[in-house]
Amino acid sequence: MKNMKNVILIVLAMLTLSAAVVVFVLSDNEKPEPVEKRCIISFDPAGGDIVGDLEYEEDMEIKLPTPYKEGHTFVTWEDKNGMPITSGVILACEEVTLTAKWEKESACMIIFDTDGGNNIPNMAFDQNKQIELPTPEKEGYKFVVWEDKNGMPITSGVKFECAHVTLKAKWEQ
Repeated sequence: MKNMKNVILIVLAMLTLSAAVVVFVLSDNEKPEPVEKRCIISFDPAGGDIVGDLEYEEDMEIKLPTPYKEGHTFVTWEDKNGMPITSGVILACEEVTLTAKWEKESACMIIFDTDGGNNIPNMAFDQNKQIELPTPEKEGYKFVVWEDKNGMPITSGVKFECAHVTLKAKWEQ
């Protein structure tokens, strides 16, 4: 009888151990539901108009908004390290805050009308200081001179009073 009790105890112990192993294996195979990671860009407009948060998917190409600030020109968005971040960038999924970088608009500005030539960005200038003018390019044409609104030729070394000045390219074939 003593042997029978020992056999029963051994069998019970083995069954208990087997049940524990089955529970452990089953619980190990059950993976928790993945926590959905939120990919959010917050914007600090640095005095410009308010821009709402942008939610995006990981490895998605980002299109960033262009804010407005009176008397300033928007330059770029910067991350916390001062690195410029532009549209088209692909970001890893995380919560990011981008800060707007601005340049104060100058009341002294030259606007270049290349009359079909290459694009030349507007140029800020200091009043009564000599200005070096860029040379535009236009396929099949030779640049002659810049002209002001009255058709007067304007060359490098010119000095302007502070204003918005439009110069138009004059071409010859």
